[in-house]
Amino acid sequence: MKTFLTFVGTLVALIVAFLIYIYSGLYNISATVPHNSITRWVISKTMDNSVKYHAELIEAPDINDTSKVRPDCIYSLIRSKTI
Repeated sequence: MKTFLTFVGTLVALIVAFLIYIYSGLYNISATVPHNSITRWVISKTMDNSVKYHAELIEAPDINDTSKVRPDCIYSLIRSKTI
């Protein structure tokens, strides 16, 4: 029982310390300073897994069906030499 209480107490202390750190504003989140490797990894993994999860429900359209191309986009496609 003592081990369990020590574990729970440590976990609660870590969560409280993490929340204090988040709300303190000490971490520089701006784009002018590169993130450290751990933060880059967390952001990258979160983005990759989120895209994979949400993309499973999306059906890719038929790219050869020109009836789905909006008329106002044709000019920019021609100018960019895409078509």
